[in-house]
Amino acid sequence: MVGLRRPVTGLEAVGAVLLGCACVWMWATRGRPGEPASQPLTKVSAASDTYRPGVAVSLPGVTFDPAARTLVLALQSTCQYCTSSMPFYHSLDKIVRESGTNGRQRVRIVVMSPEPTPVVQAYLARYRVPSDATVQIPLRDFRVAGTPTALLVNGTGTVEKVWQGLQTEKGQAEIRRALTFSRGQ
Repeated sequence: MVGLRRPVTGLEAVGAVLLGCACVWMWATRGRPGEPASQPLTKVSAASDTYRPGVAVSLPGVTFDPAARTLVLALQSTCQYCTSSMPFYHSLDKIVRESGTNGRQRVRIVVMSPEPTPVVQAYLARYRVPSDATVQIPLRDFRVAGTPTALLVNGTGTVEKVWQGLQTEKGQAEIRRALTFSRGQ
């Protein structure tokens, strides 16, 4: 029936405007400063035994140095949030290079991934992300809820702090502060 239209009621018009405003608000506020420290992550495990503060980390071939703090990054090259995090992880290079000087504790970065080590190393190299070690962990043994996840691990191999998902500016600042910890603090 071409040409026959009924008039839109006032209530329908208000509803349409409110729906449009809600959609615009949701789009505009996503990822803004002032939100929680982390954003979405790519879910990889429903395991209840995920790493959390106070839990010991065991990674094949990785020895935790009592004189260093280690940031363990759980990444996948196919994870969009990991790729979005790469500029931040690259920015940590300066902290890693300057660590161990002026009373600061040495900082190491270890990357764990379910992907083959050469794939992950190429991924890190593409974004110039520093890494002292890259470890392939089968997904069933991953022990993180999703990627990206960052674990701050002390010299005894115990998790001190966990950051999950794409980090906002607040989360990035927390990680930088944790890594620039000075001895005696």
